[in-house]
Amino acid sequence: MKLKLIYLSLALLIGLTGCKDKPGTVADTPAAEVTATTGTTTATTGTTGTTTGTTAATGTTTGTTTTLSSTKAITSYSFTAANNTGLASDVTASISGTAITATLPSGRVTTGLVATYTTSGSLVKANTIAQTSGSSANDFSSTVSYTVIAADASETIYTVTVSVTAPLSTAKTATAFSFKAADNTGLPSDISATIAGASITAIVPYTYRGTTLVPSFTLPAGAAAKVAGIAQTSGTSGHDFGPDVTYQITAEDGSTQNYTVQVINTPLPDTGQTTSYTTTFGEDHDYNSVNQQSYTDNGDGTVTDNITKQVWQQATAAGTYNQANASLYCTNNTAALPGTGWRLPTAEEIARIGVNEGVGPLFNAVFTGSVSDYYWASGAYSGGPGYAYTFSAADARSLHLAPTTLYSVRCVRGTSPGGSIFKDNGDGTVSDQTTGLMWQQCIPGLSGTGCTTGVSIPQKWLDAVIYCEGLTLAGNSDWKLPDHNELQTLIDQTNGVAPYIDATYFPGSVNETFFSSTTYLLNTSFAMGIRTGDVHLENKGVALRARCVR
Repeated sequence: MKLKLIYLSLALLIGLTGCKDKPGTVADTPAAEVTATTGTTTATTGTTGTTTGTTAATGTTTGTTTTLSSTKAITSYSFTAANNTGLASDVTASISGTAITATLPSGRVTTGLVATYTTSGSLVKANTIAQTSGSSANDFSSTVSYTVIAADASETIYTVTVSVTAPLSTAKTATAFSFKAADNTGLPSDISATIAGASITAIVPYTYRGTTLVPSFTLPAGAAAKVAGIAQTSGTSGHDFGPDVTYQITAEDGSTQNYTVQVINTPLPDTGQTTSYTTTFGEDHDYNSVNQQSYTDNGDGTVTDNITKQVWQQATAAGTYNQANASLYCTNNTAALPGTGWRLPTAEEIARIGVNEGVGPLFNAVFTGSVSDYYWASGAYSGGPGYAYTFSAADARSLHLAPTTLYSVRCVRGTSPGGSIFKDNGDGTVSDQTTGLMWQQCIPGLSGTGCTTGVSIPQKWLDAVIYCEGLTLAGNSDWKLPDHNELQTLIDQTNGVAPYIDATYFPGSVNETFFSSTTYLLNTSFAMGIRTGDVHLENKGVALRARCVR
């Protein structure tokens, strides 16, 4: 039995070996090899689709499938300077989901731009046109749609938005300049400066002369300020504005504009009286050490007052005018003077360029064409309707006259000193923070709160001079009788009720003439005095009123 089995196995082996290379057998199939010992088939994979093989032992078919990629992302996107004329440097876009955004520098147009990108997809199209990174140009003036196609034919759509940076601003105009009380200790109130062209002018109390002031200013967005190359911060950076300070404003585009900031501390010019009319010390002549009149001939038909910084018309206007036409003459700049902002001066302003010395016309010799006539001032007379203020160049008085009368004109430009800023010191004195003067609060003979204690005492002019020189008040002994420029600052033209003085700070005042220390030039037995804003002529031998100053 065992022998028969051996013979059968041997015969089978011989038979199989003989048919290995015959056509029509399993061996002829190129897609598979047959392993006689195991009966398994090893499949060979083609480029696409599925390849099958058949086993000899079982007759079953096996195979593998190739999966195509579905990735289709844009992973970077930019506009390079090398591929885009007019770009100084590469611009890299930001990618958020399927939104791509890029911002070009100012001045570059959005047409004809060539994008450089990387993608995981097989094909990229922009508005249906096949794209090549770093080569294909497109018009990005509106949103461009990019379609990224994967190997498996799936798609993702990206939207590309390109904007251009707004042009750098050329704005460099200062629109506001001020000194705020909150930033400047002791300043009684905010002070706004006047901006005229490249000049900024502010009137600051005389007590701040030579001190550091902190300005606040408003500039266009993106603009910055420097002084002497040092960056300035509004409300923080301070300066001593004794000399003019130049601010350089730089716009976003780098262009600059210089502003000259001039702070006027409103000192009062001296009256110019240099002749003595008494051997007793204390008259106007004896106080000529500060703020002497000083002028600069600008050589262009104008004169600068070196004390107030105001600019005056050098020559008297041709002809005469009523007050209304005089005002128009100045505001319309009929004389065609350089600069802007010409106007009719106030009574105080034109009186302060008068000279209380010599004979008329009583103006400094730098002023040409002057006449011994009345010169118009602006505003109405506070003492009653139908009158306006004038200045007499014949005798240096301020008088109220009918506004329809024809008189002479001399214009001015520059910031007006404005009214006084008083402070009650609580010790019988009042400080004028505009001029820096300190005044006796109660007239001689009165004292106490509200100046209700005692009896007021009228005095002759020389007695008033002696009284003020000998006064000791609030620990100070350097009092004097005021000159008529100083005395005139007490007049409140807006009061409307006599006496024309601020009764809040000067209670107990009377509607009577107050002496100044200035002698009247045309009759030296008279002194100049103030009552209702007019400069009165008063006999020195008559007892009137006095108020001392220091």
